[in-house]
Amino acid sequence: MPLRHLLLAFLLLASAATPALALELPLWEELTKTQKMLDADRAFIEEIGRIHKGDLKTGAKFSVLQGWDMFEKGDMDVAIRRFNQAWLLDPENGEIYWGFAVATHVRGDGLEQTERWFAEAEKRLSTDPELFNDHAVALEDHDQPARAKISYEKALAIDPDNVSSHEGMARVLKKLGDTSGAARHEAEAKRLKPE
Repeated sequence: MPLRHLLLAFLLLASAATPALALELPLWEELTKTQKMLDADRAFIEEIGRIHKGDLKTGAKFSVLQGWDMFEKGDMDVAIRRFNQAWLLDPENGEIYWGFAVATHVRGDGLEQTERWFAEAEKRLSTDPELFNDHAVALEDHDQPARAKISYEKALAIDPDNVSSHEGMARVLKKLGDTSGAARHEAEAKRLKPE
């Protein structure tokens, strides 16, 4: 059986050992883990360590990729489960918190919860403009254009040629009544990505 299939089978077994509700919460917050759950976590970590010769960060990256895959498929609960598994292996991986942020946002967990995860992600991934773009979109979705503008400005400070950032700035500046600023960003987005 290929290594990837072994890992997937083990991930599924580890998930089955824990009630679904527990795995739907980022970092299993507000949940007291049972001994069975703790044993499943320990077994998961040991198995990933064995598979990757002690390199848990590689295992975490694999779980993060699975989380993003489930996010793309629209299953926020399973995405959060995979990000939780990645956290067990490498709690400093910023993509885990980014995943929690966008999954909780899409799931409708509320801006306070979403922002908390964005803050954790931004501590670890402060040079990724797409993270700031995602944060800005979440703020736009909660009708906070002034705060979204700040996130787009951060993204543009990192990458002045980021088309998504310019498009987002155009949207929020329109909402804020700055039509000339919005026009400048629209023009820049079109220059960078001609149709």
